[in-house]
Amino acid sequence: MENYAKTNVPGLYRDLNTNAVINTNDLEYQQVLIARKKSKEISNITSEVYTLKQEMSEIKNLLMVLINGKDNG
Repeated sequence: MENYAKTNVPGLYRDLNTNAVINTNDLEYQQVLIARKKSKEISNITSEVYTLKQEMSEIKNLLMVLINGKDNG
């Protein structure tokens, strides 16, 4: 770790070449990856539920047209 300087936060180092802050805590990194994956999954599920709601509404409207068409004819 010659090119890194300690910071005031445990597990964080500053890269002396790029001045970037580097997290060397593997557990925290894995937790961030898991959180990102869960967030993406939740976003996908939310999108799918919204799409299903729209499709159900469309089906309901088509059924109403079908029912109303039979009553009038």
